[in-house]
Amino acid sequence: DDPSIYRHANITFHPESIGKEVFPDGTVKKRPRPGSTPGLKRPLELEYGYFWMLRELRYCNEKPITSATTLWDETTSEPLPPLSKLVSLAKKNDEYMKQKEHYKFPQDLLTQNRTQDPSAQCTIVALSFRDFGYKLLPDWVQPLQQEFSDHPRVQLVQINMTEGGWLFRAMSPILIWMIRQNTPESERDYSYLYYNVNPVELSNFQFGLGLHNVLTCYILLLDGVGRVRWMASGPASDDELKLLKRQLIPQLVPMMGNDNNKKTSSSTSSTQQPKSYSRRQASKKR
Repeated sequence: DDPSIYRHANITFHPESIGKEVFPDGTVKKRPRPGSTPGLKRPLELEYGYFWMLRELRYCNEKPITSATTLWDETTSEPLPPLSKLVSLAKKNDEYMKQKEHYKFPQDLLTQNRTQDPSAQCTIVALSFRDFGYKLLPDWVQPLQQEFSDHPRVQLVQINMTEGGWLFRAMSPILIWMIRQNTPESERDYSYLYYNVNPVELSNFQFGLGLHNVLTCYILLLDGVGRVRWMASGPASDDELKLLKRQLIPQLVPMMGNDNNKKTSSSTSSTQQPKSYSRRQASKKR
């Protein structure tokens, strides 16, 4: 009877969030009404209306999931639900047509951490589903990219999630080319596209992380073994960015300062250490 038991335990919803009431099958409990039977479930859009996402953003100050002031405890943190067939926007369309293997996330990322050390690396994951959420991402991504671009153990992955069905799959080469053209060149190295080739996989990913409102964006921090250690939603605030820069990310990779000293003392090491997940994967492909 409690939908929270199906999601990551550390997620904190805004008190006015509708998403916290959603069950895995897309239903919610009916609100108390005169003559209604308590406890019955009803499809989300029938209960709260077609525009429930806009309503939720209005009542939640555009943040349906609230961010914590500390890292989630590693003993209760769970791995990021897997996604397959991510397409890198750094690739040209003809290269996409030729490639048979897509990126798997976070599996391909974790293979780089051969020691399985949680503090070996930190990954910032930026997610968006619709254009409104995508437009919120630069306020998160750009300050973090500027702050940590010289740290090889801090990686950035930006994923554009699409919910398109068979029509998108049929037209995927054209649509991927269009999305790539609309993505600034400076962002393509760490940008990926996921389209709904597996409805069960997408549903597990969205529900497990509480990503019910697709009109906003989401930011996650992963440790070196792929566990979600922090999460936020909606527009970036100065306090959240300061917390990430000065406390949370340095806690996940505590030896970051020493790595930076080594990097500046050796010019060859800086050319061998990739700055982002996409560049590392690109080097493997070569």
